[in-house]
Amino acid sequence: MGLERRNAARAGAILTSLARGISRARIRSEFKLSGKVLARLVIDHRDLLERTRAWRVQTASRLATKAATALEAKLDILLEDPAALAKATVKDLCLTFAITTDQQRAALAECPRVRETAKITIQDALDAIETAKSECFGKVKRADCASLSRGVSSIQEVGCVPVSTDAP
Repeated sequence: MGLERRNAARAGAILTSLARGISRARIRSEFKLSGKVLARLVIDHRDLLERTRAWRVQTASRLATKAATALEAKLDILLEDPAALAKATVKDLCLTFAITTDQQRAALAECPRVRETAKITIQDALDAIETAKSECFGKVKRADCASLSRGVSSIQEVGCVPVSTDAP
């Protein structure tokens, strides 16, 4: 913390240069620093950022817990009073439901899932290769596509893919 206390503006300029992607060698020569001082400055800054992040996470967690408690209490009051429930708009209820669902997903660390997956068969891949070859033959010379044809032929010869009789 020596440089930061003695000359905070200089330390800020050095950290700004690092953030901009300027090499450490150039920063050392420009600011007349030793490698040890620069390394310590980087480590101290990284530690400060980690402590700040941890504090923010704890604060956000406390606030989320308080908000969830307040929302739960408010919903209990609303559900107990039919007149108040009648006055509540559908929009407000939907928003409350969305908030609680999002909080539940965040708490459970639920990841989004793929709903539909398409199985690609070897025949689908061969059809795609044939389509690409026909497009290739239409746009460029035949000699340029010869390597593609040789690659497909070598795969078929090894026995990984059934040999098609209608190949060009």
